[in-house]
Amino acid sequence: MDWKQILPGIIIGAILGMASTFFIFQGRISKLEAIIQQSNINPEPRPKSQSQSKSNEDWEIIIKDNNISIEITNPQNDDEINQQVIMEGNFQGDLGSYHLWIVLNPIGSSGWWPQLRELRPHPESGKWSLPVTVGSKNDIGKQFELAIIMADNTVNDTFKKYIETSNKTGSFPETPLPTGGFKFLQSIVVVRK
Repeated sequence: MDWKQILPGIIIGAILGMASTFFIFQGRISKLEAIIQQSNINPEPRPKSQSQSKSNEDWEIIIKDNNISIEITNPQNDDEINQQVIMEGNFQGDLGSYHLWIVLNPIGSSGWWPQLRELRPHPESGKWSLPVTVGSKNDIGKQFELAIIMADNTVNDTFKKYIETSNKTGSFPETPLPTGGFKFLQSIVVVRK
């Protein structure tokens, strides 16, 4: 057997084998990249459910169409407040099937605390008040955001269950806000004294 005659065929075969493997591999990568790109550009729509969030534009339309506005008159932004405070303010508009809640967030934390119960403005005057608890006795000097949100029935039920469970156990853990189903209407930042 003459190696000089066989060797070029082996080399050419090896080169062709590597080249075909390379192109097959590249083809698979291209297909994979196309699948990934397609899934990022055209995600399959999720089926609509009651808990699916509304877009910001949807909330703005609801607020505008129902002439909803809310004002916090006490405390004021940047006020130094005690652990227990009565929040007060004015509301106008028609909530329809929506609900108002006060939620509290220690600045720098991802957790929130729904407060006491659903906020219910007086039906004629629109005035409202609700006692809130701002942190613990060890939170002097800390900043807290007090926010009023408008919530759909799903979020309202979630907050009611949180309050019911917390009242039974005596434990009020921080909780993330639900995904969707609510809109921040007004908020202030206060400092505990």
